[in-house]
Amino acid sequence: MDLISLIHSRRSLPASMMDGRPISQNHLSSILESAIHAPSHRLSEPWRFVAHLHNERLVLAEAMAQAYRSMLGTSARQEKVDRIYDKAGKCGAMIAIVLSPPSPPCNPIEEELLALGAAVQNLHLAAHSLGIGGYWTTPGYTDHPHMRAVLELQSQEQCHGIFYLGYPAKAWPSPRKVNKNKIAVKGVSP
Repeated sequence: MDLISLIHSRRSLPASMMDGRPISQNHLSSILESAIHAPSHRLSEPWRFVAHLHNERLVLAEAMAQAYRSMLGTSARQEKVDRIYDKAGKCGAMIAIVLSPPSPPCNPIEEELLALGAAVQNLHLAAHSLGIGGYWTTPGYTDHPHMRAVLELQSQEQCHGIFYLGYPAKAWPSPRKVNKNKIAVKGVSP
């Protein structure tokens, strides 16, 4: 599939729609290497990806559940905790998306976040090219001390979500309609 077709056909595949098959080491390496080829200003490469496979998915899910319970206290809902573990069981891999800017900083944080987003787009497109679905989620507890400990984050690092990778349990989600009114081109000759 050519790059434009790949971009147009990419869809998010929630973990609840994945079948639990593991991601091969070769595919995972290709996906992660594609991510780190993203552009970054002054070649800062402000990212780190922490992949969790097999039983390590449950270790990360436990940290997520602890962080959720800690943040919400008595308001935490058991069904939400159950969903965290269910997603970990249905995906083939969980990747922590970490903003890891150089120290001392060489760019405004906004530029580093944009580079991180470009890296995640590369990750998602690489997965899609291999028939693997993906879903980036950004729960409010990703930078909680429980998460920071499991991910071994340095002081300048922040977790900006979890990317679930997995094979679809059923058919891929339907193509979405895009709003072409979001595109403006000026100076075009009639």
